[in-house]
Amino acid sequence: FLERALLRSDGVAASVRAKALFAATRLNVSLDYLDRAEALCEESLALYRELGDTAGIASSFHLLAAIAWGRGNLAMARSQEEESLALFKELGDKRSVAYALVYLGNLVIDQGEYVRARSLLEDSLEMNKELGDTTSIADSLFNLARLCYVSQGDLTQAHTWLEESLALYQELGDKESIAYYLQLSGLLALDEGETALAYSRVEQAVALFKEMRHQYGMTVSLYALAQVVAAGGDDARSQSLYEEGIAVARKTGNRQTVAFGLEGLARVVAVQGELS
Repeated sequence: FLERALLRSDGVAASVRAKALFAATRLNVSLDYLDRAEALCEESLALYRELGDTAGIASSFHLLAAIAWGRGNLAMARSQEEESLALFKELGDKRSVAYALVYLGNLVIDQGEYVRARSLLEDSLEMNKELGDTTSIADSLFNLARLCYVSQGDLTQAHTWLEESLALYQELGDKESIAYYLQLSGLLALDEGETALAYSRVEQAVALFKEMRHQYGMTVSLYALAQVVAAGGDDARSQSLYEEGIAVARKTGNRQTVAFGLEGLARVVAVQGELS
């Protein structure tokens, strides 16, 4: 609908077209259609600049960061998100600043800068508590737990943050975030040697993401299930799960998740080669 409306938008006020382009960008990002999202966002950003709309510029930079991250260009994504954060600070928009801190903290985790990531996420948690923003409090807690998992930090603390985030997500009825909780909880269980629990949790995550047709969630949860299955010794099924996840990622053009899947697939194939 949005795409059709944009085609018929000649003569429409620039501010209205900019908002429509931004909405279409968000939709395409959520579907992982990154090439189309980038084209729409660049046009939206240009209009917001013409209008001198700082909030629109900041929001467009955030979406461009999401697109760059999806393509695996972490340096570009970080630069664009930092630009977005600076503009929201300039506006005094505390809610958007807190959101950008969560996003930037999550991005910095993937760059391996764990001390910086923790600082950003703790700042976001403090700010979100001041604002009373339940969703963002939960997101800050979840990503602090993810940081502990990725950095092989304090897993007891990771569980505490993760369970606190789950309670809030359940209160909100946020099915997508509950699915991400199940995936991360399963991976933590795997690290702790609880393979059966890990399988149960991650399998539930896969089912929820498939039910929601959430393509990115499907991809990463299939990869997680492949890890669990490989730990249980079923390398053939692990290979099949990686291949299924890679196929979903390729349809959307998300190069980063394709690369993650190929790395996992290569490990499983190598193990099978050693055993044959």
